[in-house]
Amino acid sequence: MSQQPPLPAQMRAVVIHEYCDGFRHLKSEQRPVPHPVGDQVLVRVAAAPINPSDLLFVQGRYAFRKELPVVPGFEGAGTVVAVGEDLDPDAYIGRRVAAFAADGDGSWAEYMLVTASTCIPVNDQTDDEQAAMRLINPLTAWAILDMARQRGQRAVVQSAAAGSLGQMIYRLGQRWGIEVINVVRREEQRQTLQALGAKHIFDSSEPSFLMDLRERCAALEAVMAFDSVAGALTGQLLRALPPGGEVVVQGGLSGDPIEIEVNQLVYLNKRVSGFWLSTWIRDPERVLVAYRDTQGDLRDVFTTKVHKRHSLQHPVGALSEYAVSMSDGKILFVPDQPSN
Repeated sequence: MSQQPPLPAQMRAVVIHEYCDGFRHLKSEQRPVPHPVGDQVLVRVAAAPINPSDLLFVQGRYAFRKELPVVPGFEGAGTVVAVGEDLDPDAYIGRRVAAFAADGDGSWAEYMLVTASTCIPVNDQTDDEQAAMRLINPLTAWAILDMARQRGQRAVVQSAAAGSLGQMIYRLGQRWGIEVINVVRREEQRQTLQALGAKHIFDSSEPSFLMDLRERCAALEAVMAFDSVAGALTGQLLRALPPGGEVVVQGGLSGDPIEIEVNQLVYLNKRVSGFWLSTWIRDPERVLVAYRDTQGDLRDVFTTKVHKRHSLQHPVGALSEYAVSMSDGKILFVPDQPSN
């Protein structure tokens, strides 16, 4: 029978006590190590990424708020070190897992408490850092491109194409035989995608952007676009699509309201819809199908570049840097990382 190892009384964690703009309100604090009850497991965190959704959450601009004070971080990976009374310790203790931190405190801590149903086993071919990033972005990429695949689409458009999620969507499209038309906003982002072999790249800052994008959508018969930016770009993507096209909004990196012309909806029969991973993952069977792909034959498609690693001691610097360098790769909180 597996013995639950003794746990320390205190742990280091990133904590917010208020929701406000910027990141200076993030604190690094000592907190009691939580103890699992019922169907909960306690995970010793090896790594936890910063995602765009985390930036929105700590500023109070995400889909929901949690009771304060709270530890942010929506995903992470590590080793199960304790379980609640409803679970068999032999089935969990010592297992490496990736986990969603949906309720209560999140993953930016030395330990995180989650329900067993939100944990997914990690195989030996996936290291802790990649495991920590195997949920939100990979499952989003798989889910939205599978949406296009199920509809028989041969080409799609995506914004924010040079980011970690955008690169995954491009690589997965290559595997599934779906052409991906990539929208960026800086020359260095174009170069990032060219290095991957991407052919269809359009810079939204160029004067001919809309005309060029419309022509490519027509040539490739692209009628779906996936938008992570929102604001004015959503309307531009909709205008570029042929009649009957659809823009699926999955994020709001611009922070601006969506701008859409009425004629696009009424006279050209176009539509705008939304995708939220938190809704999609309510079906555990399709989550497992997608996750098996992220650790199996498609593992290299979902590999994420790590830009930097930070300890839990300096969260303000970590989030501030990520906010202006998303295309450079992920920034991870690594609890064992020495403090600078």
